[in-house]
Amino acid sequence: MRTITSTQFMFLLLGFSTKTYGFVVSPSRSNPNNAVPSIHHEPISSGTTLPPSRSTQSFSRLFGGGFGGGDDKNTTKKKKEIKLKPKQQWDRYLSFKTEPKIRVAVRVVEDESDEWLEVGRVKTKEMQYTEMAVARQRAIIAEHAKRLYPLQISNKKTLEWGYYQEQDEVWKIVDKSVLDTEEVEGLEKMIGFEGRPDPSTGFYCVYDEGRLKLGDESSFK
Repeated sequence: MRTITSTQFMFLLLGFSTKTYGFVVSPSRSNPNNAVPSIHHEPISSGTTLPPSRSTQSFSRLFGGGFGGGDDKNTTKKKKEIKLKPKQQWDRYLSFKTEPKIRVAVRVVEDESDEWLEVGRVKTKEMQYTEMAVARQRAIIAEHAKRLYPLQISNKKTLEWGYYQEQDEVWKIVDKSVLDTEEVEGLEKMIGFEGRPDPSTGFYCVYDEGRLKLGDESSFK
């Protein structure tokens, strides 16, 4: 009978053999305290069911937990982004009465013209979250851009978002990864968006007795 090491014993328990064997562990004659077990194995007939070993179960959980097969209850999952509603964000925009308006636009990546297509404005509480306001409301901005520019923008086009920096007189690109750099609790309540009025759909249009308000008459100036 051959004596094996404890490491070899673990691998045998984990089923690394290509055949089906029944394992019998017995004390080693040279080691009556059974510090290092000896093992002999014999093929078992088909249909024979062996009860699972506690050691095997324990090692399976250990190995699985380290290589993706374990329990994922403790895995931290990124919070799913809640879809914002255009009307709700417009109301929030209007509630920031004293905050400055920041122009926002989109650009079609595939176009060679490098033209920014202005879509609307954003406002943020105390003007702290301009980039986050663009990134967080990017879906609303993109949807309205398709209404305003149906010939230039479609679902097949790749868009970039940006806002206008008055001081430098340039459009600054905003990437959605800005939302990963800092987590602001209740961000959607601290930002708002108002699109350019679109009479063909009625989005962001203000009417007075059936007459569309434009320019200085409307909130969009």
